Amino acid sequence: MPLGEAIKQLPKQYLRVLTRPSVATFAEEKQKAAWNIIWVQVAFIAIIGALISFATYAFVLPTFLSLFNPPKIGTTSFVDIYKGMALQGSLTALFSTPISLFISWTIYYFIAKLFKGRGEFIEYIYSSLLFYVPIQIISGLLMLIPFVGLFLSFAVSIYTYVLMILMTMAVHRLSGGRATLAVLILPIIAFVLGIIGGALLIAMFIALASSAAH
Repeated sequence: MPLGEAIKQLPKQYLRVLTRPSVATFAEEKQKAAWNIIWVQVAFIAIIGALISFATYAFVLPTFLSLFNPPKIGTTSFVDIYKGMALQGSLTALFSTPISLFISWTIYYFIAKLFKGRGEFIEYIYSSLLFYVPIQIISGLLMLIPFVGLFLSFAVSIYTYVLMILMTMAVHRLSGGRATLAVLILPIIAFVLGIIGGALLIAMFIALASSAAH
C-alpha cells in the first residue's frame, strides 16, 4: 500500500481497534504491516511524547505544586525550576520515546516467543502502534486535567493491557491464557519485587528503631 494511503487509513484503524477490539480485528489489521508506516507512527508518537513532557513540566506540575506553597531554593521556587526544565524534558522525550518503545516491544515480543508465539516482529510493532498512538494522545490530554486526569489515565492504562493481550493473541496465534501471561508476567514480577522491597524496608526500619531504642 502506498504510504500516503496508509497514513489516510490510520484514523479509521485507530478507531476500529479502540472501539471494536478483538482477536479478529488485530488479525486483519496486522496484514497491513510495513516499515514505512511504522516509522511514520514512531516519529509521530515521539513528537506527542515531547509535547506531553513539555506540558507536564510547564503547566501540570507547576499548577499542582503551587497548591501546596512549596519552599524556595534561594530566590527560585520549585515551580520555576520545573518550568525551566520544560524544554529540556521535551527534547529528552523526543529521543528517548522511540528507544524505550523498541526496547519494550523487543522484550514483550520475545516473551511471547517463549510462550510458543509465532508472530513476526514487524506485525507485532505495527499492531501495537494501532492502539498505542491514540491511547498516548488520550492519556496526554487527560493528564492536563488536574487530579481527575491521573485516575482516568490509570483506567486507560488498564484498558491498554486488555488490548495488548488481544493483540498478542492475534499476532502470535496464542491462547488467551498464554497471551495473558506473556503480557502480564513483567508487571506481576515488578509487583512482587515491590512488595518484597517494601517488606525489607519496613523490616530494616523496625530493626533500626529497635536498635536505637536499646
